[in-house]
Amino acid sequence: MVEDNIGEILLELIKNHNCPSNNEIRLQHALLSAIKNLAIPETNKTYFIKKGAIKAILPLLPSPELTVMFKVLGAIRTLIDGQGKVLAVEDLI
Repeated sequence: MVEDNIGEILLELIKNHNCPSNNEIRLQHALLSAIKNLAIPETNKTYFIKKGAIKAILPLLPSPELTVMFKVLGAIRTLIDGQGKVLAVEDLI
């Protein structure tokens, strides 16, 4: 799916809907879940990080909705898991 540009579409959607105070909680939750699940394979983690996924989802961290905050943290954890030797902090943000 990532090779078919689904990853780019998801990142573009999350960038357009990453205001923590808006009422699109279900959409944010779904987008974060999709990014998290697609980032499980090692090659996809690198793809999402290089495309700026962490920078795109971090604005959602102060969301008033706990479910969104947990999804943000879960997505970031999945993205960086196992990447310590490969990436520098500059690559993440």
